[in-house]
Amino acid sequence: MQAHKELNQLVKASTDEDTIWLLHLMNKDNEEERYNRDINETNDLLNQSTINILNTLKNADEIRKVIIDNYVNVNERGVFNFIDSIKRFKETLNIRGKDLSDYKSNKRLLYFTLYSMSSDIDLSWRTVCMIQNDYFRFLYILFISPLYSRSSRPLERIEECFSKVLSKKPLHFKNFDSDSFYLWAKSYMDQDKENSRVHNSSSYKPLDPKEYSIVINAIFDSLLDKDANIYKAIKTQLSNAWYQKKHREKNKGRKHHYYLTDKALRSLEILAKKHDVAKEKMIESLVNERYTKECMDNSGNDLYSP
Repeated sequence: MQAHKELNQLVKASTDEDTIWLLHLMNKDNEEERYNRDINETNDLLNQSTINILNTLKNADEIRKVIIDNYVNVNERGVFNFIDSIKRFKETLNIRGKDLSDYKSNKRLLYFTLYSMSSDIDLSWRTVCMIQNDYFRFLYILFISPLYSRSSRPLERIEECFSKVLSKKPLHFKNFDSDSFYLWAKSYMDQDKENSRVHNSSSYKPLDPKEYSIVINAIFDSLLDKDANIYKAIKTQLSNAWYQKKHREKNKGRKHHYYLTDKALRSLEILAKKHDVAKEKMIESLVNERYTKECMDNSGNDLYSP
């Protein structure tokens, strides 16, 4: 039972981060035994199979137990072969040893990194997105993708980009920095079908009000890094929509009377019918639209006062 003892010691001594790729190697070993053929570490069906197992586990200790239990009834030769595959794969992981604690504690950095990693050609992003735990997803890409596992430089470049974005914009909506704004902004962006492919808001699943702030800022971190013009356009759209919402709430229920020429009244009636709204709502929409264009800056601040 020397092989089993060695494997148990190796798995128990592994770092929490290492358990992710150890689980993948275990699953690869099982699948190769099952189909009696070699399988590449980046094979998509293999990844799907590993991810299905990973999604049933909550932490590194549970992963360790699954790996150890998997080899209880495997003969010595089979266990030694697995240990050998661990040692060979470990030698290719030049990223090992890098301090990853910031990715566990800083979700804004984590989200930015995951977005940057989504262009990796070695792994199917649709498959990787099946991983429910964001930090596990990051580790999985980091260790299984040759682009990130064999050199620390790609990850360092992402960190450099994040630092530049953060130095420019610690907060993307400084004037609206509140839980109510971020909760509304997430809902607004989730329903924004026109730009959904650009910001992919619906893929983020914040668990509490504070996380909504992280998510919205993370989305705009990636937009700013990707294209400053797109960033500005979507930020302006969101700022204007929020201003209009607050303006409507502030002025809700107030009555005003204005006299219109027959031509203006007829035009108003046609516009209201075309947009299927009441005439009062049509007037409000037209005023807000004109005000946003002519009386607000790009950050949503008023340029004039009454």
